[in-house]
Formats: sequence, C-alpha cells, structure tokens
Amino acid sequence: MASYDMPADYSTSNYLDKEGQYHFMVTAVDENPTSKNGDLIDGIKLTVAVLAGTDPSQDRRNHSETIFNPSPTAKDGGNFARLKIGRLIRALGLTDKRTGRPCEELRGQSVEIDWQSAQGKQFVATIVPNDRDPRFVQVSGAHFYKVTDPEVASVPKNEKALRLVAGTQASQPVATKPAQAPAPTPVVAPVAAPVQVPVGAAAGGNAWDELF
Repeated sequence: MASYDMPADYSTSNYLDKEGQYHFMVTAVDENPTSKNGDLIDGIKLTVAVLAGTDPSQDRRNHSETIFNPSPTAKDGGNFARLKIGRLIRALGLTDKRTGRPCEELRGQSVEIDWQSAQGKQFVATIVPNDRDPRFVQVSGAHFYKVTDPEVASVPKNEKALRLVAGTQASQPVATKPAQAPAPTPVVAPVAAPVQVPVGAAAGGNAWDELF
C-alpha cells in the first residue's frame, strides 16, 4: 500500500488552449524569433502568462504570440500588421524611446520601441483557434486592449496584478486611479521585479504565487 498526493489539475499542458478573453502579463520578449526550421522571422515573439480571464482553468498558463512587422509588399501595404503592432504597443503603454512620450499620443508618427521594456507589462487580448492549426490558439486579429479599456471592462482580471500597474497602464477601474496613487512604493518594490521573469522560472517562487 502507498500514499500519494493527487494533482489538482489533470491537464498535461501548461499552455493556453481555450478561446476567450484573458488578462495577460508579458514574461519574455524575443526580438529575433525563428521558425521551426530556423529561419529568422521579421517580427517579435511575446511569451505571456494568463493572470485571469473568462475561463478560470487557464489561469497561470503560458502563451506565445508572434507579431509580424509591417511589410510594404503585403497585399494591403502592411496596414493590418501596422494596426496590430500599434494596438499592442498602445495596450502595453510603451513609450517612444526618442521622445519619452507614450506612443499612444503619437498617432501617425514614427516611434522607436525598446521591446525589452514590455516585460512585466499587462494587457487584455481576445483568443481564438489558430488559423492554421485549430489545436492551438492565437490572438484574434488586432484585439489587444489596455487593462482599462471599456471594451474589456467585464473581462475577469487579477486584482493583485493590477496594483502593480502604473503610468499609462492605469489600474482598473480608471476612476479609482487617484485613490491608488499612494500605494505604488510599498506594493511594487517587493513584487514587480520578480514577476517579470519567465513564468517557468517564477511558477515555483513566492512572487508568482502572491498574485493568486
């Protein structure tokens, strides 16, 4: 006879596999992604962790999303790719490296992005089955949102993680931002840095566990 601790989750994968809308945190950025055969991809690859969402079974799961850079040779001249990457930049609250201004304010202008600054940033996205292989999932079109966007107000979010959000990534709801102003120093200092590491490394640490 033997005693065992049964797992709380029988899933064999730690990757997001259900469509819905989710609150994510960026855990890694690859600015030189490659395809399965080793070819360089003209774009960026984000690794993100599910903080909350419409399907609670997906909490803490990982997801990788490749966002292609706009190409003038595309049928639409790169317009959709420009919209997609622009909405992502807006959702993450990234700033123009040259001016220090929020990219969201620079509509129609050229911006320079430090993609590594996206680590630890939060956003909401709509997830659907992958176009090429429905066994996997992907972000639907350009459906990236700021955590405060009214379009995703009803999407379940991780309230503890939202307390880490600052500046253009204001906490939810928007109206409560002024009241939360005194909190950043005690809350962010011990937690923000650890949760920016890839989930695989943080999953066993207290910093990640404190968000749930």
